[in-house]
Amino acid sequence: MAEIIRIDGSTYRFEDGGVRFFLLEGKNEAILIDSGMNCPDARRIAESVTDKPLRLVNTHTDPDHISGNGAFGEVTMSPAEWESFGGERNASLVPVKDGDVIDPGDR
Repeated sequence: MAEIIRIDGSTYRFEDGGVRFFLLEGKNEAILIDSGMNCPDARRIAESVTDKPLRLVNTHTDPDHISGNGAFGEVTMSPAEWESFGGERNASLVPVKDGDVIDPGDR
């Protein structure tokens, strides 16, 4: 299980054996940035620190960023990364491109 480190009242860092991923909590939702390398329970861990709806955003699809993706029905990422990753069997893509803003609410 990843170590949970609270950075401030609405920001968390998860340490997963030398790999880091983050949770940014806003007024309307929480954004999980990546899902670790050895952390298939990343969603459960994130939900242990927030009661907000949770959105997964992958910065890219190297193995140290995606181990917990399987627990999500939607994954926000670049369509180019989705194609190189081969897509998730149980997830749908929410595309994001340069210039897009992902606002979890007042953040």
